[in-house]
Amino acid sequence: MDLIKLDQKIRQGTSFSIREIFSKGAGLFHSQPVFVLAYYLMTLVLSLIGSIVLGSFSFLWSILVIYPISAGIYLGINAISRKEEATFQEAFKIIKFYGPILLQYLIILAIFMVLMVVCFILLGLVGFGYFQELREFVDPASATYLVFTDQIKTVMAYMSLCFIPFIYLSIIVSFAQFFLIFGGLAPWDAIVWSQRLVHSVFWKFLLFLLVLALLNLAGALFLLIGLLYTLPLTMCVFYALFEDLVEVPGEEEPVEMAALD
Repeated sequence: MDLIKLDQKIRQGTSFSIREIFSKGAGLFHSQPVFVLAYYLMTLVLSLIGSIVLGSFSFLWSILVIYPISAGIYLGINAISRKEEATFQEAFKIIKFYGPILLQYLIILAIFMVLMVVCFILLGLVGFGYFQELREFVDPASATYLVFTDQIKTVMAYMSLCFIPFIYLSIIVSFAQFFLIFGGLAPWDAIVWSQRLVHSVFWKFLLFLLVLALLNLAGALFLLIGLLYTLPLTMCVFYALFEDLVEVPGEEEPVEMAALD
């Protein structure tokens, strides 16, 4: 992956066809569906085992085991893109990236926690004065009670706005893992490049995510069984989008896994 050429591409502006990306992603999935489904089911079963055995501590299992291992599916999809056979052996090479992937996750988690603290502080500053007056408005028939009700709605509106930073952060880190694995970047640098790439196609990327959400919603309507098809397909489509966006003029080969020193 040539980051200099990618930087030029981002600066000049880039785009993609949602239809073509879905077609390419579906092609990757249907080329070797057994591997994609098997690996996804493996991570799902491991996740369920952790939830049953560890109970309230299962979140540690998810962070330390499931999150890093689940990224291995992209190495398999990458092999499919390179016209090679995708194997568990290939996917398990993700272990080489265990430390960087975990560190990247913790960085993103820390940013989420900081945003959460800031939101709670702002909500406290906005809502404290309103709730201090609660005792004065206990009579639902009073006019002041109606005023207080409007104030509560204002607080709820501020709470709704607090979700925007979390949604935004979730969107801009969408390609962070890809840059780490296939670009060989440090965890923070991969986050920065993900943000830059997403911003270069932001509104179309939002539409792309909406289509993916509708696809998985349709899968959920079939007694959730459809998700066993749509979720692995989603991973293939996401990889296809990344490969399409990082491709620079003159490069026709799929991206390859970075080497760790």
